[in-house]
Amino acid sequence: KAATFILATEPPRYICSLQRERLIGLLITTLEDRNGEISQHAACALSSIALPSTLPSLCRLLASSQPQVQVAALVALEEIASQGTMRRVLQKHTLLPPVVALLRSDIPEVRRQASYTLAACGGEYVAAVLGTIVLDDDHPAHIEAIEGLRLLHGVLRRSTRTKVVGWLLRALRQTHEEVQVTALDSLAYLAWQARTRGQKKAYADISDEILEDGISLQLLACPHAWVRQRAIELLSILDHQPQTLHGQLIHLLYSDNDSGVRACVAYSLGQIAARWAIPDLIQTLLDSDEYVAQTALNSLGQLASPDDPVVVYILKELAGGSSTKELAVNHLTQPAQTLLKKWRKAGQ
Repeated sequence: KAATFILATEPPRYICSLQRERLIGLLITTLEDRNGEISQHAACALSSIALPSTLPSLCRLLASSQPQVQVAALVALEEIASQGTMRRVLQKHTLLPPVVALLRSDIPEVRRQASYTLAACGGEYVAAVLGTIVLDDDHPAHIEAIEGLRLLHGVLRRSTRTKVVGWLLRALRQTHEEVQVTALDSLAYLAWQARTRGQKKAYADISDEILEDGISLQLLACPHAWVRQRAIELLSILDHQPQTLHGQLIHLLYSDNDSGVRACVAYSLGQIAARWAIPDLIQTLLDSDEYVAQTALNSLGQLASPDDPVVVYILKELAGGSSTKELAVNHLTQPAQTLLKKWRKAGQ
C-alpha cells in the first residue's frame, strides 16, 4: 500500500525501458487488488509511465467480471488520458468501444466511471456517444452521460460547447428530478469553468444560451425544492442576468416554503454582490429558520460596510442582544459581534 502510494504521488523520473515495462506489468496486476485504495494508487501511478502497448492489457481488465477491477481499469485510463500524447492515442484506439459498452453496466459506479473516462478522452466520437445517450431518456447511463458532459475534454471550444449546452437544456425539460438537477449542475459547472479560465466569450455565450432558452428561469417555480435550489445556483453564476431575475429571487427569499431554497437565495445574493438586496437581507434576519437568518447575515457582511449606518445600527442591536421584539434574534448575537469586530479591525 505504501509503495503504490509513493509511486502515485512521486512517480519515477529516470528508469530504463526494461524497468518501465516491469513496473507497468506490476501496476496492472495491482489494479486487481481487492483493496480499492491500493488499486486506485496503482491507477494513478500508471498515468505517468504508461505506453501505447499498455492499453491492450487495460482492455482485458475492462472485460473482468469484477466491478471493482473494471472501475480500477477505467480510472487508470482516465488518468492516462490526462497526458496529451496518450489522450490522442486513446481517441484513435479500439479500446473506446469497450468503455462505451460499460455504460450499460448494472453497476452505477461502473457507469459513472466509464462516463468520466470517456469525458477525459474527449474527441468527436465521445461527444457523439454522450450526446446520443443524453437524448435517450431510457438509456441506463442517461444521468451519468449528463454528468460526464461537463467534464468533456475541450468542451469549451465553440463547436462542442454549443452542442453540449443544447443537449443539457433539452434534459432540463424532463420531469425527472435527478435528471434536472444533474443537468443544472453540469450547466453551472460549464459557466463557472469558462469564467474561472477567463474565457469571456465562452462565458457570455453559455450565459446567453441558457437565459434565451428560458427553461432554467421556469424551474424557479418547480415543485421540487432540490431543483429550485440548483436553478438559483445556476442563474446566479451567469453573465448578463436579467432584471426580472432579481424580483424572482426576492420572491423566493420571502415566500419559498423550503428553508434550503431561502438560504440558497440569501447566499447567492452575497455572491453576486447584490447591494440592491440589502433591505431584503435585513428583513430575512427575522426568518423563522436560524440557518437562513445566519446566511442572510453573512451575505450582509459581504455586501455592506461600516459606511452603511442602517446595517451598522442593526448589527449593534443584534450584538448587544437587543430586547426590542423585532430584533430579539439571539442566535445572531455572536455572528453580529464577530462581524462588527472584523470591521473595527479593518478600519484601524
